[in-house]
Amino acid sequence: TDRRVELDEYEMARVDAELQRLQALLPGRPTASITYFVPDERKNGGSYQTVAGEVKRIDALAGMIQMTDRQCIPISDVFSIEIIP
Repeated sequence: TDRRVELDEYEMARVDAELQRLQALLPGRPTASITYFVPDERKNGGSYQTVAGEVKRIDALAGMIQMTDRQCIPISDVFSIEIIP
């Protein structure tokens, strides 16, 4: 298992800016590569996973990014977002 990396203010601002950019592109079903932390259910720590695919919606109230394949990613666990042109 890996430790969760705590993002500093600069990194949080970078992720937030990419989320806003992604939100603006949503009507066109943008493709993105998202790296996020997945906590281990049995012990401290977890692992980082990267998924790539079309983003269906961003639900700020629920704190989730929903992909077109129905996978949901908690915004609080996002480490990085890369929008794929």
